[in-house]
Amino acid sequence: YNFGNKIMGITCDNASNNDKFIEILLERNEHFFDFNHFRCFAHVINLAVQEAYYNVTSEACTVATVLDPRLRLDYYKSYENEDNQVDSQEIFDIVNAKYLADYAPANVATNASATSVVTKQTIANRIFKKQKVEAESELKEYCNGAPLDSDTKPLDWWKANKVTYPNLAHMAKDYLAIP
Repeated sequence: YNFGNKIMGITCDNASNNDKFIEILLERNEHFFDFNHFRCFAHVINLAVQEAYYNVTSEACTVATVLDPRLRLDYYKSYENEDNQVDSQEIFDIVNAKYLADYAPANVATNASATSVVTKQTIANRIFKKQKVEAESELKEYCNGAPLDSDTKPLDWWKANKVTYPNLAHMAKDYLAIP
């Protein structure tokens, strides 16, 4: 067919099989040059948007997973020794950074080494012996707890435990309400 000298350009996505096709075409056709290969602009834009979306949704999903009392950090701990190299400490650090940036009281967020936050105990707290966890250790204490039964409704659990974990309860309400 002698199509070699009739090709002005080829547009294709970034799949490796297309790269191999272009490589072979370059080897076998003296009229085809690398500048005749055009990456699909729409595909490049799509990849960039997906990457940006994935990074944002990935963090939100990570936080929501940890704040689900049925899963907590144990969900990630169960995958630590598998090939995908999940590190539960990294996951904790992601959630903790978000917590300190947006949900911890100002004196804890600005001084992460603070040892306590002064809290007032109400009569109801004293009667039911519910202690407010120090703001700095809320996330640590919550993550160290055992995951709950799968029948537990996460938002109901957070509502019942908002006295114990006031800042985390606010964070959980924001993240677990994401559809």
